[in-house]
Amino acid sequence: MQEYEKILKEQNYVDEADIYLQAIKYKKNHQQKKEIFIVPSNIELNYLEEVFFRKIILQGTKVIYLPVPGNLKKPDSFYFSESYKEEENHPENPLDYLYDIDKIPSNLPGKL
Repeated sequence: MQEYEKILKEQNYVDEADIYLQAIKYKKNHQQKKEIFIVPSNIELNYLEEVFFRKIILQGTKVIYLPVPGNLKKPDSFYFSESYKEEENHPENPLDYLYDIDKIPSNLPGKL
């Protein structure tokens, strides 16, 4: 571990833990009177991120939990809605089989 730290220092690099240490120092020196953090309820954090978030960001902070909106319907014009068909926007090309093996014509000469 000491060798790792030595190499980081020699190369003037920082690792993830050092970034969090720098963020802690910055937060202590630049503490805002009123801070608002909007965090999605489904956020996935690794161990260091979670420790930083819970001990540094949330410490002494009032947390307001918002319910997840329900019964929302995607607009019909949404790109991934079921009514959207890519074939309508891109007519079939005779060489489509080059990219889609399922569309290989049966009358091609020779073996593939």
